[in-house]
Amino acid sequence: MKKFQFRLETLLKYREITEEQAQAIFAQADMVFRHEKSLLEKLEAILADTIEALYRKQEKSITADELHQYSSYIVATENKISIQTRKVISAEKHRLDCLKKLEESMKDRKLVENLRTKQLEKHYIEFLREEQKYLDEIGTQASTRDKARVI
Repeated sequence: MKKFQFRLETLLKYREITEEQAQAIFAQADMVFRHEKSLLEKLEAILADTIEALYRKQEKSITADELHQYSSYIVATENKISIQTRKVISAEKHRLDCLKKLEESMKDRKLVENLRTKQLEKHYIEFLREEQKYLDEIGTQASTRDKARVI
């Protein structure tokens, strides 16, 4: 019997490469998302610290100029937070799109792998049938020879 050969092996290799590329793209998108989220968290921490510092300063005494500086800094930080929030949302959307593409490429690869597995099983079953047929033939010939010797 001839060796098993999967006719769609090239397609399987292509699907594996596509999946690997999708994994790399997703990993990059996930890294960007985490970075953007980290920056947002830092900005939010800076804003919280600034507001807390302003409250402590107000408990003692604060000049109008200092109050104006704090106010300007808080507004600027809130603007940065707003911009960073949009970046995080955009990065998360891109990350989810990449995840969807990765899931699709995994599904496509598994589909071809399952087909390969089924064809390999059929090939193995056919191999077992031929082997059994061969063994039956040998058994029949041996039995015929034994009967011929007895007569």
